[in-house]
Amino acid sequence: MANNSHPSREFNIHEFVRVQLEGTGIVVPEWLTCFEGPINGNPDITVQFIERLDDISPVRFIELRRYGYTESSFVAYSKGKSRKASIPLENIGGPYAMQCEAGVDSLPLFEELVHLAAINAGGLPLHASAFQYKGKTILAGGYPHGGKTSLLLAFTEHEAIFMSDDWTYLDTKQQVYGIPLPITLRGWQVAQLPSLQSKISKHKRLKQRVMTGLSKAAVFSGPKSSRAKLVQFFQNRANVTVNPEQIFGKTQGDGNKSLTALCLTMVHDSDTIIVEATPSERALPQLVQMQMNEWQPFLNIYEAYKAAMPGKYSVFLDNFKQNFSDLIKERLNSIPIYSVYHPHPVNLSSLFDNVRPYLDQ
Repeated sequence: MANNSHPSREFNIHEFVRVQLEGTGIVVPEWLTCFEGPINGNPDITVQFIERLDDISPVRFIELRRYGYTESSFVAYSKGKSRKASIPLENIGGPYAMQCEAGVDSLPLFEELVHLAAINAGGLPLHASAFQYKGKTILAGGYPHGGKTSLLLAFTEHEAIFMSDDWTYLDTKQQVYGIPLPITLRGWQVAQLPSLQSKISKHKRLKQRVMTGLSKAAVFSGPKSSRAKLVQFFQNRANVTVNPEQIFGKTQGDGNKSLTALCLTMVHDSDTIIVEATPSERALPQLVQMQMNEWQPFLNIYEAYKAAMPGKYSVFLDNFKQNFSDLIKERLNSIPIYSVYHPHPVNLSSLFDNVRPYLDQ
């Protein structure tokens, strides 16, 4: 419900999470705007924007200029600015309120808080891409740089419908819901997909071409001991980050969104692409570990805060690993799973040709 004493904006994320932002100088993450609209009942997450946090005690840093704690609360800093937010980690697991200083350019840990609220509402947030192909809804999970986005791009180039690249929610009926976070495209991916090039700004394409050229030149430049780092430096700067609507249009999939299959993508040191049907008792523990890899930095911050602030803890977070693992196994146990091993970088056309027969079954 809106608080009429302050300017406020409301957002309903697939009926899982109701968010209210209130105060002056409200900052709205771009991906959240597509969920804007009235909410019924009380919000699950409230973000209050104020001029300054009341707590004036010094911040003791867990991670320099990013996360820390005062005598009374956990604080997180906005990227690139000295403004900060007070985030009561001990309250996670129920209706949640945080305070944020006006002037921030981002909401620290906001995505993590939304995902946790979705779990509390019966959703399963997965670090995975999602797309629809010939009426089938497919999830692709993996470790960082493991090929989730590559598989998505390989299939959207062949008329698959984009649903999500980074985070996807699964409900109790195995219905899939995309979260339209920004998508990062590697230079080698864009080079293989001319259809994407016209949808990226000239400035970003020029930067990508320059950085790709410098990465190739770096192979032969400087001391051998530092070449690999130099190549990686330029390759990272050849990446472009865009709003998915910019390249895929405004779509979250059509019709039936029941999950049909799960692909676990992994890079291997071979030039071949291997696809294997994988039993759930082998695949799901891998998926759990892939997901924990994404959650571990947040859980490390929580454990450091809990150690520094005796008596402040969240039962929800203390039981998170076991409950999340159980949730994955419960929701995905009956879903066909395919392990996809491929080289890096991978030929996207070959990736499609190798995976397609399994998804056509």
